[in-house]
Amino acid sequence: MNWSGLTRCNRSLSTLLACLTGIQLLVMLFVIGATLSVVNQQKADGLVINLSGRQRMLTQKFSKEVLFETLHKKAATTDKRTVDEPASAKTRKLFETTLTALMEGGTTYLDLGMTEPVEIPGTADPKLRAKLSEVKELWSRLTQAAEGLQSEPVDSPASMASLEKLSKLNLQCLKSMNQAVKMYQDKSDATVATLRWIQYVLGAVAVAVFCSITYYVRRKVVQPLMAALRVANAVAAGDLTQTCPVTTKHEVGQLAEALNTMCGNLKQMVGKMQENSRCLEVSATELAETANHLNTGADETTQQSATVAAAAEQMSVNMTSMASSIEQMSGNVKTVSSSVGEMTAAITEVAKSAEEAASVADRAAGLAKTSNTKVSHLGSAADEIGKVIEVIQDIAEQTNLLALNATIEAARAGEAGKGFAVVATEVKELARQTAHATEDIRQRVESIQRSTSEAVASISEIAEEVSKVNDASRTIASAMEEQSVTTKQIAQNVAQAADGIESISLGIAETATATREVTENISRVDQNAKRTCEDAKRTHAASESLTSLAEELHGLVGQFKL
Repeated sequence: MNWSGLTRCNRSLSTLLACLTGIQLLVMLFVIGATLSVVNQQKADGLVINLSGRQRMLTQKFSKEVLFETLHKKAATTDKRTVDEPASAKTRKLFETTLTALMEGGTTYLDLGMTEPVEIPGTADPKLRAKLSEVKELWSRLTQAAEGLQSEPVDSPASMASLEKLSKLNLQCLKSMNQAVKMYQDKSDATVATLRWIQYVLGAVAVAVFCSITYYVRRKVVQPLMAALRVANAVAAGDLTQTCPVTTKHEVGQLAEALNTMCGNLKQMVGKMQENSRCLEVSATELAETANHLNTGADETTQQSATVAAAAEQMSVNMTSMASSIEQMSGNVKTVSSSVGEMTAAITEVAKSAEEAASVADRAAGLAKTSNTKVSHLGSAADEIGKVIEVIQDIAEQTNLLALNATIEAARAGEAGKGFAVVATEVKELARQTAHATEDIRQRVESIQRSTSEAVASISEIAEEVSKVNDASRTIASAMEEQSVTTKQIAQNVAQAADGIESISLGIAETATATREVTENISRVDQNAKRTCEDAKRTHAASESLTSLAEELHGLVGQFKL
């Protein structure tokens, strides 16, 4: 096989593998096709051989039927379905139809009754056609002898001659047909032998193709992949000097080229990393020295700022304490001033309230007298109501007596006084309810009379107390007027003192504010110095870590072989 041409025409590995697989499939399909063709041919040959063998039987059958029909002309055996046609004629027709189909191809029948047609191919073999032509000639002579036998009288010399000729031609026809059957069998055996030879050859071709494909895949795919694997393992171990040979142009070759390119790029990258790691070590050392200087300066700044901050803090505390005292004093003076003002206002209000209380007491005394008079009138009215109630009670008692008398008279009247008795009963009940209600009213009036007497006594006492309150209120109002004048003078003096203290407090507050600002500024300086010191320490630690990383990176890069 021309593998070099295949490689030149197909650069893709997938295409190559598809072509190789296609070749194997073609070989397999050819084997399967040849086998199926031979099997189908064997099936047709088997049918032809069976029909050829049946021709021998038909020759014997035809001769027997002719002989039987000749000997028994009046009771000749005929076909059951064709009464008018002799059996020998049916056999002759089947033989001739089958012989024609064997030679030229066409339709014949599987059964003797000629009810199952079948198509068979003709033969193109000259020898076999010559043999079948010989059988046809012998069959023609055999049928002529049969016709002569049947036309001659039985047991006549001509009939005996025809019988002898029929027997001789029958044997010759049987022999020739037997030879034809053997030729058919030999042809079928030759076809089987051809199939066996084809399978042997195609099997050898398949083995050769498989071995060729295996060799090609091993040389063009497996070996380059193994070489690429060795290079990859070497790169994994740190050896970047290895290269992979490129022997093909398909994907495996492209993989080898990509692997070589990767090794070259890694080699350049590792070389640059080595240079950068050395530069990184130098830079880390310089950074560590700078961090040390910065740390020292930051410590000194922190110490100095701490001293200044402490002094400023103490000054701020003192000023704050002084300002607090002044503010407290100012607050106290303001409180006193406010209290004096409030006291003045309160005294004024008390004086006004005292005057109003006196007026109210006067009005209360008048109202108490008026109330006492009205309550006295209420007591008199209650007495009058008591008298009226006594009269109502007397009327109720008399009504009750009248109802009793009416009841007695109604009882005496019998049936005629029943209506009057009912009225008397109602009147009696009304008199009873009236007496009960009158008694209840009398009790309530007596309660009102008692309450009225108590109210009159209480109002008299209230009038006396109101008079006393009126006198006291007038005395308080006079004293409050004198106290109000004195309080106003005190308030003026306290207000002047508060103004002076407020001026002093403002000055001290401004001084304390300035001191706090100085303290805060110094504190911020101290905090900045501390942060600078911490940053310097972190920078120093980072530089040490960076130095360690640079050394580690240099050690890792040093593992590669460039």
